[in-house]
Amino acid sequence: MALQKSVEENKKMIAKSDSEINHQMAEYRTRKEKLDKANEECMNQREIEDNINGRLLTESPDTGFQKITGKKKRVRVDLFKGMTTEQKRDILQTQASQRQEALV
Repeated sequence: MALQKSVEENKKMIAKSDSEINHQMAEYRTRKEKLDKANEECMNQREIEDNINGRLLTESPDTGFQKITGKKKRVRVDLFKGMTTEQKRDILQTQASQRQEALV
């Protein structure tokens, strides 16, 4: 009788211990999932900001130029995003001088 009672008490203690371990594991899993979700949201936000502010998606004309040596720049056709303000100004000045020459 005493042996049976001792076995039952041990089973209850083991069941209680298992229950506590399972509860701790569930809490750990919940915390880990929250941290993973927060980390993923942070990474997604950073990726969005990088894409918005990055050179790939912006329409900056400077993106299409590659510095070779000194002050010379080469236009890269695969990255061309439009003319720079200097190039536009040069064209307008050339057109203005051509108009003046045509009047003379």
